[in-house]
Amino acid sequence: MNMGEPFISSPADTIRDAKAFDKWDKENSDREQRMPELSSNPKANRILSKEDIMSNQMYEEYAQEEKRKSEDSHLVETFDEIDPNGKSANEPGAKLDSNKPEMELVITGFPRALEEVGKVATFGKKKYSRGGWKTVPNGDLRYTSALIRHMLANAKGEKIDSETGLTHLGAIAWNALAILELELSK
Repeated sequence: MNMGEPFISSPADTIRDAKAFDKWDKENSDREQRMPELSSNPKANRILSKEDIMSNQMYEEYAQEEKRKSEDSHLVETFDEIDPNGKSANEPGAKLDSNKPEMELVITGFPRALEEVGKVATFGKKKYSRGGWKTVPNGDLRYTSALIRHMLANAKGEKIDSETGLTHLGAIAWNALAILELELSK
C-alpha cells in the first residue's frame, strides 16, 4: 500500500479504547479535517490520511498513558481528593486536600477554649494518669454524668469549679471530647 493514499482501518486495528480515541481525537482537532466516515457508526471504519497513519504511534502512546491513568484513578477517586487549584495529582505543586477538614480552623477559631480544655486535661493527668481516661470502665456513661454535673453547676451560676479552679465550661468541653473520642474509637 502506498503511504500517500488513504486506507480503511477497522476499530480492531487501531482503536482499542474508544474513549481514549475520542479524547485523543478532540485534543488533536487542529490537524487536517478528517474525511467523512464510511459508516453511520462513528466508531466503525474511518478513512485515515497519511498524517493519521504517521500519528498512529502517537495515539498508541496516548492510549497507553490513558490506560495507566484509568488504572491509577481509583487511588484518587477512592478518597474524592482533588486539588483546590485544579491541578492534577501528579502535577508539581498539587495538594489533594480540598475535601479534607481544614484543621487550622479549630486552632485559629478556638484558641482560648482549647487552652482551657488543655488545662482541664493537664489537671486530670496530674490527678490520675496520662491517657488513663481512655480505659475507664463505662467511660462514655461516666463522662456523660460528669458533663451534666458541670453543665448544672454552670447553669446555677457557678463559673469556676471549686476542686480544679478551672471553668466548668472547660470541663464540659473536655468531657464532650472524651465522649466523642471514645465513640469514634469503637
